[in-house]
Amino acid sequence: MSTETEITSEPQDSQMLPSLSSKACTYRHLLPWHWRPTNSFALAYAEEIVLQRVQDCDLEAKFVRLPGGEEIRTVRATIGQDAGYLSRTPIVLLHGMGAGVGMWCKNFGPLARQRPVYAVDLLGFGRSSRVAFPANPELCESAFVRSIEEWRKAEGLNEIILLGHSFGGYLAFNYALRHPNSVRKLILADPWGLLERPDNHQPSRRWIGVLGNLLHRFDPLAVVRAAGPFGPSLIRRFRGDIQAYFDDDTDDVAATAEAATNPESVERAHDILDYIYHCNAQPASGETGFRYLAAPLGFAKRPLYPRLPQLEPRLPVSLIYGGRSWLFRYGRPADAPDLADEFRERLGPRRGPVTVRCMRNCNHHLYAEDFNQFNKLVQDESQGV
Repeated sequence: MSTETEITSEPQDSQMLPSLSSKACTYRHLLPWHWRPTNSFALAYAEEIVLQRVQDCDLEAKFVRLPGGEEIRTVRATIGQDAGYLSRTPIVLLHGMGAGVGMWCKNFGPLARQRPVYAVDLLGFGRSSRVAFPANPELCESAFVRSIEEWRKAEGLNEIILLGHSFGGYLAFNYALRHPNSVRKLILADPWGLLERPDNHQPSRRWIGVLGNLLHRFDPLAVVRAAGPFGPSLIRRFRGDIQAYFDDDTDDVAATAEAATNPESVERAHDILDYIYHCNAQPASGETGFRYLAAPLGFAKRPLYPRLPQLEPRLPVSLIYGGRSWLFRYGRPADAPDLADEFRERLGPRRGPVTVRCMRNCNHHLYAEDFNQFNKLVQDESQGV
C-alpha cells in the first residue's frame, strides 16, 4: 500500500547549492531530444513499479523540502499505527552510489516489523534535487551531510538508527561524526571508503593505472547517458549480478546466483534494471559529488579508517560486510589482519558496543543478495535501541 504526500519545512539559514536545471537544459540541446530515453516522469514510473513489489507493509512516498529549496525523495515504511510502535527509534536507510529508495524493496517489510523505516534518495540521486556540489572534498562531504541533517529536522525526527550501504555508509559515518547526538546506532553495510590505499599499492598492469586516472576525469555513469538509446541494454548487460537478487525469495545465495540464467527471472527483474537506468540517466549530480570524494582506482580521498577514533565513544557501531565484496579484497594485502580485529583496533577504546558481522557468501550488494540474512542481522543489531 502506497500513498503520495509532500511536506515542507520553514525557511532557515542554510548554504544553498545551485540547481542543475539550467545546465541540464543546455546539455540536452547538444543532442537530439530523444537521444536518452528517459525523463523525470519515466523515473517516477520506474520507482512506482519497483515499490509495488513491497506488499508486507504500508509505504508513504513524498518529497521533503529543505530550507534551501532542495527536495529529498522519502519513503516511510510502517506496519500499523500503534502509538508505541510509532514512538520507537526509526531506522533511516542511505543507499549507495547510483541507487535510490527502490533498491530497499526487499528490506522495507521485514525491518518495519520492528520499527518505522525511512529511506531517502540522497541529494543528487534518484528523484531528489540535482544540485552542483563543490569540488573540494571536505566541502562536498559537508554538503551531503548537511542535506541529511536538514532532512532529519524537516521530518521531525529526534534520534535515529542510521544504516548506510556503500557510499551511503561513507555518508552515514560522516553524519554520525558531525551529529552524534542524533544517532542512537550506526550500522555500516559494506561501506565504501573505509580502507586506506596502501602506500605500495599498484595495479597489476600499468595500463590499468593509466586508464583509471583517465576515467577519473569523468563522472562514473557518464557512459550510460552518452549511450543514449543503448543505455538500458548496457545496464541489463553489466548489472546482471544484481537482477537475480531481487527476483528470488530464497536465502540460498547459490540458488539466487543460478536464477540469473533463468530467462523468466531475467524478464521479471527488468523493473529493477529499468529503475537503475532511469536513476542514472538523469543529469549528473550526486555522482559528480562522489567523483570529487573518490581517488582513482576506487579509493576515497578522505578514507574512514584514520577518522574512526573521532566517533563519539558512546555510540554503538556495527559493521556488516560481504565476505566476497571487492571493497575489502581489492588492494588489501594477503597478510592483512582479520578485518573484524582491525576495525575494532582502529576504533580504539570505546564505551559503546562494537559488532562486526561477515556475510561470508555475499558480494557487495548484500542487502539484496541475501536479504533474509541481512534483514535478520539488522533486526538483531537494532534490538533494544
